[in-house]
Amino acid sequence: MIFSAISTLTGIVSAAAVLASLLLVRRQLQESHVYQQALIQQGRASRSADIAMRLMSPDFAEAYHSCMCGDTDVTPTQLVQFIGYCRAVFLVAEDSYLQHRDGLLDEPGFNSFGRSLRSLFESPGMKAAWAILRERYDSEFATYMDSVVNEARHRPIVIQHALWKATVSNINGPTCEAREAA
Repeated sequence: MIFSAISTLTGIVSAAAVLASLLLVRRQLQESHVYQQALIQQGRASRSADIAMRLMSPDFAEAYHSCMCGDTDVTPTQLVQFIGYCRAVFLVAEDSYLQHRDGLLDEPGFNSFGRSLRSLFESPGMKAAWAILRERYDSEFATYMDSVVNEARHRPIVIQHALWKATVSNINGPTCEAREAA
């Protein structure tokens, strides 16, 4: 009888230990998921910032501007620079698309990414680069990118420059030049 009670008590303690272990594993998995999401977001932001920082190089900035405007009179070097830049953008886009498809990138993050991508395709140069590079990608991703290209408004850099000037002129306060003169 005592052995029976001890056996029952041992079974209850074992079941409680298993339950506690399962709850602990569940909590660790949830924390791991949050950590994984943060790493994914950090990686996306880092790659995007790195690509954007490439525009700071004066020789590339000129190539970028000429190619984005759809200028057909670009040098072979400028075209190589621009196509390389676009390839990097498209690889980051493909990564974000695949992460979203696999449930690793949430909807708000994917929507933000989509808006940024559409804004790049407002310029004819980016559309041309996609047409040139499209065949390198899986058809599912290519179809997604085609829809992004089709949704993008036509707003070349010269229009964006005019928008910049209008926006800056509407902001209250003196410009840097006016402050320096004072």
